[in-house]
Amino acid sequence: MKSLEHYVKKADYFSGPPVVKTLAGGIIGLSTYVVTIAYLAFYFINSYSTDYPISTSVAAFPDLADEAFTMPPMKCVATNGCIVKSQNGGISGSRCTYLAQGDSLPESERKLFYSSDPVDAFTVLSKNTGENFALSYDVETVTKYSNPLETSTLAAAGNFGMYTPMPYKIYRGTSLMNLIETEAVDGTTVNTWMNTVTTENSGFDGTGYCCASTVYNVDGSTNSAKTTEMSSSSCSAGYNSGSGWWGTKIQPPTTYVKIKVQDPLDFGLVIALIGGWLGLLGSIGSLVFWLYEKFLMSEEDNGDKSEAKFSAAPRDSDNMELTNA
Repeated sequence: MKSLEHYVKKADYFSGPPVVKTLAGGIIGLSTYVVTIAYLAFYFINSYSTDYPISTSVAAFPDLADEAFTMPPMKCVATNGCIVKSQNGGISGSRCTYLAQGDSLPESERKLFYSSDPVDAFTVLSKNTGENFALSYDVETVTKYSNPLETSTLAAAGNFGMYTPMPYKIYRGTSLMNLIETEAVDGTTVNTWMNTVTTENSGFDGTGYCCASTVYNVDGSTNSAKTTEMSSSSCSAGYNSGSGWWGTKIQPPTTYVKIKVQDPLDFGLVIALIGGWLGLLGSIGSLVFWLYEKFLMSEEDNGDKSEAKFSAAPRDSDNMELTNA
């Protein structure tokens, strides 16, 4: 028991010389390390079990085709198919692609960038008066900010028969395609896209879109039948009514949200936390020891302090020897 007390006293860094190490000071000193280790254990466990901290910023949506974002996977849900006009920057610039119901739009045709010219917009032509939707798209959302990110994806519909859960679809008229870009600790990104309908009225007026354009199939071959249909008067006849064409337009927002996930287990951050906690607990320990020394120190400890002061004081005989020398 005495040897244990001896080693505990060695951990006392609160008593200044020439005062001897005390058991109380040693206990307080060791406690700072124990509490710091306990705090770090709690910090690590909490970091793994809860969301990582994040920072949020807003950036301007790119206005150059070379910097265009790629929209999520999309499918045509219209019964009679869709004719999609991509923005400039597709496989060979702006082009028109025919999608049968259930077909997916190629990734190269899903580019989106900001343009003040409405002619450059991403557009879709579809038929059927009773169908208000032409395209459906995947929505990938971040469910937990961690390393790696945890995500969930609601897949696009291929027709109108999917209801639970309800896939996201783009209503005819004009929609803003909003974007949240989440950057993970390892630098990978997850893009969450969701559209906001700005007008429910078809903007197609019988011109533009894919009228008078060559129409291609998904595999890149020319669709002669749809090209002929787009080049004839049937493209502009009876639009927005009956069996005519209805228009859907997708516009990018002027800005988008960027979320960056911070790493709470970064080495530099952990070292800074250890230093901060040791400094804080050392200050608290000094206050506690001062209170102990002021009001609770026993007579035995006081005797040890007096003995230490006496033994540390210079002796007269030593002074005499120095003088004689």
